[in-house]
Amino acid sequence: MSKAEVLKQIKDAEAKVTKGIEEAKKKKERIIADAKMASHEQIEKAQASARASQEGTIKAARLDIEKEKQAIMAQGQTLAQKIRSHAQAKVKDGSDRLTDEFKKAYTNGA
Repeated sequence: MSKAEVLKQIKDAEAKVTKGIEEAKKKKERIIADAKMASHEQIEKAQASARASQEGTIKAARLDIEKEKQAIMAQGQTLAQKIRSHAQAKVKDGSDRLTDEFKKAYTNGA
């Protein structure tokens, strides 16, 4: 083999190696890009799942708060009615006593 043929074979071999390295780099870049994309999609899915879970928890908490609020308001209305009834009874008793006092004063004075 002549020196020129050997140099040509060396250049051909170098070209093949360079081409193989470039293909390997491109393949590595594609794999990395695909992995990043898959990772991004998984993160988005996880975030969406977490948001849905949090929204469900918040909704349940709001419903619990509303139920508790309604129960407290019902208790308050019941207590207010008792107080109102008691006050009306006291006013009636007071009114009756005043009326009786005026009657006694009127009948004793007349």
